[in-house]
Amino acid sequence: MRFKAVLRFGYGSASEAKAVAAALEPDNEGFVRTAIKGKVLEARAEAGTAEALRHTLDDFLACLRVAEDAVGIRTAGAGDKGKEEGDEDE
Repeated sequence: MRFKAVLRFGYGSASEAKAVAAALEPDNEGFVRTAIKGKVLEARAEAGTAEALRHTLDDFLACLRVAEDAVGIRTAGAGDKGKEEGDEDE
């Protein structure tokens, strides 16, 4: 049995999606296949076990955050939802 996942991430423009995909490419080799569909980055991964797939997705999501930061795209994560740069923690 193979475990598969498809993740889709929308961006403000196709050029943003392409820039993020390009930044991710070196880390994806053999693990995650990406494609651009308009303003959407689609990532497909599969593995032989659920644990291996989870590990691949965890790694991909960490790399995605770094790639978005590298190309200047700020996304809200679970810990900073609704906060803007410069906001102080309460």
